[in-house]
Amino acid sequence: MRKITLFVAAFIFAIGAFAQNDNSCSKEVLDGGGNAWGQLHEFIFASDFKVEENSNFVLSSLKFNAIITPGVPVDGVTVYFYEDTGQGPGTVLGMQEITEVNMVPLGDFADFDRSTIELNLNSPVEFEGNENTTTTYWVGVIINISSGAMSFMEVTDVFETDNATYFYDGESQMWIAGDNPLWPLGGFEHAMVSLYGQCTTLGIGDVSMSPFTHYTQNNMLYIESADLIQEVAIYNLLGQQVISERIQSNSAGLNLNTLKDGVYLTKVSINEKTQTFRIIVK
Repeated sequence: MRKITLFVAAFIFAIGAFAQNDNSCSKEVLDGGGNAWGQLHEFIFASDFKVEENSNFVLSSLKFNAIITPGVPVDGVTVYFYEDTGQGPGTVLGMQEITEVNMVPLGDFADFDRSTIELNLNSPVEFEGNENTTTTYWVGVIINISSGAMSFMEVTDVFETDNATYFYDGESQMWIAGDNPLWPLGGFEHAMVSLYGQCTTLGIGDVSMSPFTHYTQNNMLYIESADLIQEVAIYNLLGQQVISERIQSNSAGLNLNTLKDGVYLTKVSINEKTQTFRIIVK
């Protein structure tokens, strides 16, 4: 594995805790800190959260703390949603590309800007709980900034969750825990990510759209729908778009020969609504 470039200066902030607010169903990491991991624009940083038993959590917005080269704006954030494997993030449940973000300055540190990045999801996402036990899910983020800039995720070592934050290395296509010895500046720490939404026992669903079918065969992805398919886009797990085609038909066939072996996310647009599913190229 290639060596990961880290910011070696120590970041010392007030320590906060990961907590759930019963009224608003927020899941927050507030006023914390103590370290910073990078690069936030090169790796997906995924943090876990729990859905209480006998309830669902509908996520509508989130925020996280970042340290970035002074004066450099965040042009967008790609957010991923994952199942839990018991040892980090598992199956990709979906992803959203957010282009409208709000940066709230928190001051400067070691010649970098420290800010809270606030964003609303394009559409709410519902995470289902179980009847008799809590259910763990993961939310991952990666930011888009100008070339040559540096970026870091603020983390804390005081939190109420079972897992350290994981990061996804696109080169090795591996999830690595923050407390893994391969992560030189690691430790059992959690990213400063806060989630906001509602708790409900009603299934509002992530996306309401016409049913469609899809399958892969001989390095081709086939999609069929009763309604008009407008566009299909394929992304790697770092949020980079690798294929995009306008369809305007009830069926589509995309050639996957240009893609390297690995896991990809496919976003299909039908009737002005989108849904994301995972494909494996091998």
